[in-house]
Parts: sequence; structure tokens; C-alpha cells
Amino acid sequence: MARLSIKTREVPETLELLRLQDFDRSGSKHAAVIIDSTDKQRLRGFVHFPPNYRLDGMGMGLSGRIRGRNTLAEVAQYMRMETGVEARIYSGNAWNNMRRYELLEYPILFSFSGSGPFWQTDWWRQERRLPLRLAAEESDALGRYLRGGGFLVIEGGHRYLESMAAQVRRALNGDGRIIRLPFDHAIYHSYYDFKDGYPGEYRTEYSELRSQDPWYFPSATSYFSSDGALWGVEIDGELVVLLSPQRIFSLEPPPLHGGSLHDQHQGVVASPKTPWLRAATNIVVYALTRDGGLTHRREPGLWTKLANK
Repeated sequence: MARLSIKTREVPETLELLRLQDFDRSGSKHAAVIIDSTDKQRLRGFVHFPPNYRLDGMGMGLSGRIRGRNTLAEVAQYMRMETGVEARIYSGNAWNNMRRYELLEYPILFSFSGSGPFWQTDWWRQERRLPLRLAAEESDALGRYLRGGGFLVIEGGHRYLESMAAQVRRALNGDGRIIRLPFDHAIYHSYYDFKDGYPGEYRTEYSELRSQDPWYFPSATSYFSSDGALWGVEIDGELVVLLSPQRIFSLEPPPLHGGSLHDQHQGVVASPKTPWLRAATNIVVYALTRDGGLTHRREPGLWTKLANK
């Protein structure tokens, strides 16, 4: 009599004996989670952060020397130690290669100083005003990624964010809209609660009536260029891109010179990394648990359910 394999579709997921650790090592998925509906901090699972590749004509070549420390590794280490999510930078499967479009299978991609498929150097230096222009194939791939459940975090100065917002709009053919995220948005409460925003998040007064353009984003020369609020791109009400003028994933406080963010408002000084690591954790967890994302959601094992009875 033939025995059912754990890969056989007829086997309910709750009866599978494949552990999350084995699922992680298999490389078949870049994220899987088990969500506890009664306690958001009892989240269990794993996530792979992509290696430092560029969308270079979709050839995804290595992006060159990483400036400074690898802060994504620090975020991953914090999540492994402080949460139930095994986060790590993916080093490849047993064959140590990457499929052409594998970058688009990760549930979360990053672009901040020194990391990600779109990063440019010296984002916060005013003298650098390099416009970003994606090739047609890259733009098409970005649009498919965002429509297909991907989540993109873009962090940098307002010049860079303004340029990337235009590229996202082009990739989505103008569908969707940009919003300034309210403090009650789930991204502030996905794991830790930040009822007043992320560390040192200063906000200027803002009226939605200032612009009727659904893709309005404050230019680098506008009054709002000193605003530390998080902005996002929504498609059909789902947040798919985070536009952050903060240095959350750089694990640094905002700049304190040259009339830059926060220097006049809260006197921000060098702080421990923990608040930024917690904020980064929230963003990652939001991407892993949001509806329509690329994360594989697994049911708790049958033995877990029996133990809780």
C-alpha cells in the first residue's frame, strides 16, 4: 500500500511533518509564517532578505561594494534574537545560483543607502541630484512585482524619494495613489506599538486639500521636505511601497546639520539602535503578514492545536 508523501496535495497542511526549519532550508519559499490570531508577538516563521543585487536590465548583477556596515544583517540578527521569525540574508540554495526573476519572489525588497536593487550613493548629500530612470524591462518587472504581492521599502532623502515615486507611478501605469500614513496604520502596530510614530518622527501640518493629484509627493524644495512622515503607495487599498525619509534601516538618527530633518524640532541626538531595530521589525512583519503578500501562510500543526485545548 502506497504511503502518502508530505508533498502529496491530499495531505492537510495541519498534518504535515515538514518543519518550518526544513521549509526554510529547502529554498522553495523565501518566507513562511504561522500567525497566532490571539497574540501578534507569537508570530513564528522565517524570511529571507535578498542579497545585494540590482535590477540591472533584469540581469540582477551584484551591485558593487556595499558602503559601510551591512545593516540588514543587524536587522536580521535582532529579529532572530527578539522575535519568533528566523530572518537572514539569503545565500542561495544548494546549487548556489539565482533564477533570472527570483528577486521578484521575495516578500520584501529594500532600497536604502548601500543596499537594494535601486540604491544610489549619497542620497542625503544635497549636491548629488542624480535622477533615477529604470529601463523598460526593469519598470515592467517592478510593476509585476508590486501587483503580484511584493512589498518595497524605499528609504532616503526627499530628492531620491521623489524620483522613486515617479518610477513607481510609471511602473504601475498611474494606477494607485500615494498617501501619508496615519499613526493608526497597521505598519505602526504589526509587532510593536508605535502610537506616536517611529523614533523621532516629526510631522508638519498637512492638508489633503493641498493637492488633488492622487500621486502627490512633496518635492525636495517644498515646505514638506523637512517632514519625517512615512508615505506609501497603495493599490486597491493595499500598501505596496513604503517611502521613508527616515533612516530606519540605516539604523541611524536623522541628520543634524544643514537645516536637515529634525535639527530644529526635537534636538535628536545619537540614540541606541534598539528603537530603529524595532521599527524595522515592524515594517518586515507588516510585509510578512499583510493580505495579498508573497509570504506563505501555514496553519498551526495539529499537535499545537491539541496542546492548546
